Amino acid sequence: MRPAAGAQTGRTATFAVVTAGATGAATGASSRRRRWLRVIGLVSALALLSALLTFGWFTIRYRSIDRASFQRGVLAQADRTQPQNFLLVGTDSRRFVGTADEAAAFGTTDEVGAAHADTILLVRTFPDSNRLVMLSFPRDLFLTIAGTGTQERINTALAGGPDQLVRTITDNFGIPINHFIEVDFRGFQALVDAIGGVRLYLPAPVRDWDEQKQVNPTGLDIDQTGCVDLDGKQALAYARSRHYQQLVDGVWKADPAGDLNRITRQQELMRKALAQSAGRGLRNPARLNALIGVAVKNVSLDDRLRFKDLVGLARQFRTIQPDQLQSHSLPTRPGTSAAGAEVLFLDEVAAQPVLDVFRGKSTTPATILPSAVRLRVEHAPGRAPAAGAAGFRLAAAGFLVDATAATGGDVAATTIQFAPDTEQKAAVVAGRLLGPAKLVPTDSLEGVDVVLTIGRDWKGVREEAPAGATAPAVPAPTGAGAPATPREKATTTAPAPASTPTC
Repeated sequence: MRPAAGAQTGRTATFAVVTAGATGAATGASSRRRRWLRVIGLVSALALLSALLTFGWFTIRYRSIDRASFQRGVLAQADRTQPQNFLLVGTDSRRFVGTADEAAAFGTTDEVGAAHADTILLVRTFPDSNRLVMLSFPRDLFLTIAGTGTQERINTALAGGPDQLVRTITDNFGIPINHFIEVDFRGFQALVDAIGGVRLYLPAPVRDWDEQKQVNPTGLDIDQTGCVDLDGKQALAYARSRHYQQLVDGVWKADPAGDLNRITRQQELMRKALAQSAGRGLRNPARLNALIGVAVKNVSLDDRLRFKDLVGLARQFRTIQPDQLQSHSLPTRPGTSAAGAEVLFLDEVAAQPVLDVFRGKSTTPATILPSAVRLRVEHAPGRAPAAGAAGFRLAAAGFLVDATAATGGDVAATTIQFAPDTEQKAAVVAGRLLGPAKLVPTDSLEGVDVVLTIGRDWKGVREEAPAGATAPAVPAPTGAGAPATPREKATTTAPAPASTPTC
């Protein structure tokens, strides 16, 4: 039977209603999506605008930082995609001193004299492989000061301005400098506080103690061991300490290398501070603003160093892997100037491999350098002076000298103990000795690569690396008395690690 006309009409009407309802729902959903897209687009635009305004604000503030003046051609030009040399200088200038508290903490210009470079550190960047190489110049390095024709310690070159210091380095070492960054004592302290402090590993309690004057010159006195958070005041004292001591087995022991090992501490502190500036400061606008505020008052830059260049350098320190960072001290030899002052002279043979990296002649030193070798000097009773002299000379040559210690008995022959896989480093140490040394492998060393034990046959340390001498090749890097204190009554030294832990 054929359906009635009304039924057909009803079904048609029902279909029409459903179709119209579906079309209306689709149109409503589409309209809501368009509204949400407009909202998302507006929020994204506002976020981008906020970011641009924030970056613009930081850029404007950054432009307020003091700019050092240089004669034309003093700073070398370089494409930002190519390796560049950054000269980082910590100055002992007291120009900022304006209060009684600051005068008590740092002294005044009338008390300490003209400004000198307290820290001179070169950082070479390799953008293509995310590598960094650092080289420190000891402040007592004796050389010709640019524009004067006279020889003096390198730290005095800053008295003639940043231009004179840069020209002194370029003239004496053939190293082009692309950028310049200078910070004073107050600035460094404030920068560390602005990033929330710096975390370092300390295997033992430390202090700064001048035995002759019986004073603590910098105020460095830290009881904690292990990973320790340093505030700005402590970090500055750690970097400035020239009479560094560690509490080992209840006895305060002086750093055998004195001011020379200060370079190593400064490198570590600089690396940590830059890395934490990027990690904590760049992601936090308030901290970044505080960092720039500190820089405006206490930092000086060359006029070609852009905000994004400095941010990029800090980020590179934050993301770099251990095998992508090389730290070196300039190999030197101790000596005396014509005026009778104790100074350091460049060890030209030993220095060439690392200088060539900063000259752009190579990307990594072709030999194992002394700065890659951490050692301890041991001695028989009564031979402490010889061990102290050996430690100082080896540190001057660039070796990382941890400490000197007595063996507890007589030693006939000089020996060099070395940890597994460090025979080449032991050979580098042996090459710097005047007399024979027996190389002895051992797996019992902690915290050092090599232990040099001075025997009755000890002859001393060579003043310079022998002409034509070469060390074993390095594999190319992968990837692109003071008053006693209660602390002295107990052994408080933490066990020395095989390598410094990462904090």
